[in-house]
Amino acid sequence: METHVRRLENFEISKGADLPQDPVISFGPEDLRRIVAPHNDALVVTATIANYDMARIFIDNGSSGRDSRWVTKMITFTMVDTPSSYNGILGRPALKDFRAVASMYHQKLKFPVGKEVGVLCGDQKVARRYYVGIAKEEGSCGGQYD
Repeated sequence: METHVRRLENFEISKGADLPQDPVISFGPEDLRRIVAPHNDALVVTATIANYDMARIFIDNGSSGRDSRWVTKMITFTMVDTPSSYNGILGRPALKDFRAVASMYHQKLKFPVGKEVGVLCGDQKVARRYYVGIAKEEGSCGGQYD
């Protein structure tokens, strides 16, 4: 029988006074309202980028309403000239800059806005439509929506 050793190391990153006083971000049963379950959908959202509403943004972590809980950040995008089902991909660097937490299960991206929590809701219909399109193009079989 193999023995696996795990070690937890504590590192002091900064003093408590230097840490942002962000609200607690959590997900619960109320976040599952209007979610078609069970699902295996990607988290695909619409966001405003350079003053344009850009649909089909894939949230990569390893229909939202606009209210007072939104954040504007200047981030660097890498432009690629390749076919894709998505108009943009927000990965770990951008999610870190926004201090955002994504839950594919809840189909939501949450982020601090002052003392409140902003929410960006995923669009399951769009995620499924483009998954099916990709699966057909690649001749995939065995996917949940084939």
